[in-house]
Amino acid sequence: MEASLSVERYGGRGLPWFFDQNNFDCFLDEVEDPRFKDCPRVGNYRIGSYWNGTTDHNETMKFINDRIDWAEKHIKQQIWTAVDYYRLLKEWDLNPPYPIEENLPF
Repeated sequence: MEASLSVERYGGRGLPWFFDQNNFDCFLDEVEDPRFKDCPRVGNYRIGSYWNGTTDHNETMKFINDRIDWAEKHIKQQIWTAVDYYRLLKEWDLNPPYPIEENLPF
C-alpha cells in the first residue's frame, strides 16, 4: 500500500530505483538503452494521482507488480555478475613475478 501511495503521490521517490520516475530512464517513452526495451512503461497504465483526485489503485498495483517482475530479472543478473567478479578477484594471483609491460596482451 505504501508503494502505491508513493507512486501516486510522489512519482515513486523513496522507493527502489525501478519505481523512481524522476531518476530512471525507463519512464521515458523513447528509450535507446536495450536493457530497458521490455520495461513496463508508465504511459501504459492508468496510475491514479493523489493530487488531482483520480485514484485507480488496481491499475497502480498492476504497474507495481509488473515493474517488480521486470526488475527482478535484471537484479538477479547483476548479482550473478558481481559473484563472478568476486570469484575472479579472489582467485587472482597477487604474488610475484608481476607481469611486465611487454608481456601484456594489449
